[in-house]
Amino acid sequence: MDKEARKKMIFILKVLENNNKAMSSRKIASHLATYGYFLPERTIRHYLKICDENGFTEKNDSRSTRVITQKGIDEISNSFVLEKVGIMSTKINTLSYEMDFSIKKRKGTVILNISLLEKKVFTKYKSNIKEVFENNLSMGKYLLLMEDLSRISQFSHMEVKNKLALGTICSITLNGILLRHNIYVNPVFGGLLEMQDRRPYRFTQLIRYDGTSLDPIEIFLRGRMTSINEYLSTGNGKIAASFREIPAIAYFEVLKLEKTLEKTGLNGILSIGKPGLPLCGISVKEGMCGMIVVGGLNPFAPLVEKNIEVQNYALHTLINFEELVIYNKVL
Repeated sequence: MDKEARKKMIFILKVLENNNKAMSSRKIASHLATYGYFLPERTIRHYLKICDENGFTEKNDSRSTRVITQKGIDEISNSFVLEKVGIMSTKINTLSYEMDFSIKKRKGTVILNISLLEKKVFTKYKSNIKEVFENNLSMGKYLLLMEDLSRISQFSHMEVKNKLALGTICSITLNGILLRHNIYVNPVFGGLLEMQDRRPYRFTQLIRYDGTSLDPIEIFLRGRMTSINEYLSTGNGKIAASFREIPAIAYFEVLKLEKTLEKTGLNGILSIGKPGLPLCGISVKEGMCGMIVVGGLNPFAPLVEKNIEVQNYALHTLINFEELVIYNKVL
């Protein structure tokens, strides 16, 4: 199979992985189109047949739909690393477009991160998670506790006995909310933000979204590069955060929306820069404003810093906001 054909196959597999359900060639074509990648249904069926033969996909109860196998997931991870560079930006923009949350109605879908941990670990350390929420280092005040992991198909092949999942709102949800108000958000990078006296000071590490196939916040947590426990004790430390750009013309509208988000329990904005001026040492394009947003996975950083195993999956799925609850009802 030549490089271009293999690229098409990987994109088809990626759609199946992201959606976590059986899909027809028509549905796959529709989702590929949101990535700006157009393939005829007949071509998709051809590649699905190849995927079946290689064990990357298997037919569902209906012969016209496919689900991805673990072998298919592994193939995505191992194939065309350079081709996948920048796919994080694409995933961000796609999920932002697909979510339909309404601030006014407090209904609709938001983007959820999933964190998997032992039940006994959760019981012992949930106060540490709660402290992050109390210090406004999470994306809003809501979460979802799932003790039955059967609803998360990605974990069906994993050993999940005695484990539970906590769903936290992904900070990219903010992009989708602003998009619904016709405000474009450019996700620039995820990074480590140094805090001094409980205020943003400077970024010490960064990974651009258009240059990675992995979520930067996941990377920083996995590398135990945060120092949120120190921040909680002293007001100084490094947290996970992201830097985004918004149009300068929307500056005052975003400030107004920030107050509404605060009342709704969905605010994760740490700082908004003045039009055209640097923010925490980061320059912005002409006609834009900088905006710093907390990392949605921050609540689990205190545990990771203590060498406690937590499996984090950023930008995992869309979920109805009504399923979430205020954090203090769970923690």
